This record gives sequence, structure tokens and C-alpha cells, in this order.
Amino acid sequence: VERDLGVIKEDLMEVSRLPGAFYCDYAIFKNIYRVNARSMVRTGASIHIGLITAWGFSIYQRVVQKQARHYLCGIAVLMILWLNFKVMKYYICTDVNISRYLWYLYYLPLVGIPLYTLFASLFIGKTEDYKLKWQVKLLYIPAILLFLMVMTNDLHKFAFSFPQHDFSPDNYQHGIGYFMVFGWFALCTFASFYVMYSGGKIKRKPRAFAP
Repeated sequence: VERDLGVIKEDLMEVSRLPGAFYCDYAIFKNIYRVNARSMVRTGASIHIGLITAWGFSIYQRVVQKQARHYLCGIAVLMILWLNFKVMKYYICTDVNISRYLWYLYYLPLVGIPLYTLFASLFIGKTEDYKLKWQVKLLYIPAILLFLMVMTNDLHKFAFSFPQHDFSPDNYQHGIGYFMVFGWFALCTFASFYVMYSGGKIKRKPRAFAP
């Protein structure tokens, strides 16, 4: 029995990637289906989607600030989209090109969630009718540009490059664009925590001591 994982992996790889569907008899298809069905159960995607949906409904009913409610519910929608993209990529899609674009779509929530978190944090300590200034909403521009950069990566390879013209999402190298998205995520996250911390602090009046 072969125990070297490298040899086993090499033996399992196809000699050449042929386009089109994978042809097999019904018995093999049934086993493949059962393996994927069990894998989907182990991921817990349906449970996560249910919990996020319940959280979104709770936010919609309990948050009184209209705009803040929209941004928080938007975060829930983006999280559900990300889980669905993941399930489609790993357990449904068999085409390499479609799988790659589903992978690119991961970056819609990765760009949008930190932005909406920052927007929602700006409502802390504000009145019910408070609205974000239009200058703050200009942050949509870099977010959209970063997402479009990832979705058009096949044209410029700025976010990900694929050695030997192999466009598989499992064989790639990070480019400058990827680190720009990572910087955006980190910057918005840090700014959100800073706003939440500074806005949530209890402002105490200075005490006067009699001489």
C-alpha cells in the first residue's frame, strides 16, 4: 500500500485537463454525489446561513436608526452571499472558469462588509434621524474599484497571477491588487473599532474639589 501522499496526489491528477463534463457510469456518479453531500453537511453552511438570516431579522426589528439598520442588514446579506459562493465553488461547480469567477466573487463581501461595518459604527451615539454625510459615502468609489479590479483580473493579472497559464483557482500567486484589498479590509476594520471605541466611551464631567 502506497503511503507517500505526494505520490498519491500525483497519481490522482489528470494527465491533461480536458474541457467539458466528466463522463462516468452511474455507480461512480452515485459515489461522487454521496461524497459531496456528506461534505456539504460537514461544512455547516446551511446552519450558518440560518443563523445569519435570524441575526439579520433581529437587526431589522430592533435597530431604530433606519440607515444603520440598512447597513447592518447589508452585512448579513453579504455574509450569506459569501457562503453561497463558497458552496457553489466547492460542491456544485465543475467548470474551472466558472469556479474561478465564483472565487473572485468572494471579494464582494470582503470589500463590502468592512465598509458597511464602518458606516454602521458611525451611527453610535447619534440620533434616530441621523444620516451619513455625502463625503463619507465617497468611500463607495474605492470599494467598487477594488471589486472591479478583482473581477477583471483575467485581463491584467493585477490581483492574482497564474503560472504556466493555468487559470485554476488552486494554483495562483498574489499580486499587488490582492494586498490593496487586504489593506482596505484592515483599514476599514481598524477605523470601525476606533469609531466604536471612541463613540462608546462614557463621557464623564470633570469633578470639582473644594479647597
